[in-house]
Amino acid sequence: MNVSAEVAVIGAAILDVVVPGAGPRVFETGSIPCPGLKLSTGGDAMNEAVALSLLGRRARLISRVGNDAAGDLVLSACAKRGIDISSVARADVDTGVNVVLVGDGGERSFLTNPQGSLPPSTRPISPRSGPCALPASLPILCSCPRSRKSSAASRKRGRYCLWT
Repeated sequence: MNVSAEVAVIGAAILDVVVPGAGPRVFETGSIPCPGLKLSTGGDAMNEAVALSLLGRRARLISRVGNDAAGDLVLSACAKRGIDISSVARADVDTGVNVVLVGDGGERSFLTNPQGSLPPSTRPISPRSGPCALPASLPILCSCPRSRKSSAASRKRGRYCLWT
């Protein structure tokens, strides 16, 4: 689906296996009941694109997913929300899947696949040039600012940058 986007979002688009109430006892037995266990989409860019769509905005997702069933689920969720996926690359990697262990107090721990689609590309992102060039009039929301110095500072503050 190619919609006229109002904002582009750059970053991860993955699946999360959310495990509420995960505590030390999970390792003490072979199986415990887990009410609320669910599979959902996740990743910084995916979450922001979904939030924008829920606010009635048209978003374009710029990300990478694998040529696998998990990637199909991510793209299907985008289609259901009207998110433009024309800039999502399919790759011969496993789509990132996080297991999110949520403690009784709400604290979260993540188990991730380091060979999956989640790790950032080593190539710099140039959203205004190249094969997926975006128009200068399209704002870009990104959790990976342009410089290493601003990137570390932004991650520390937990902020996104908006390229306009």
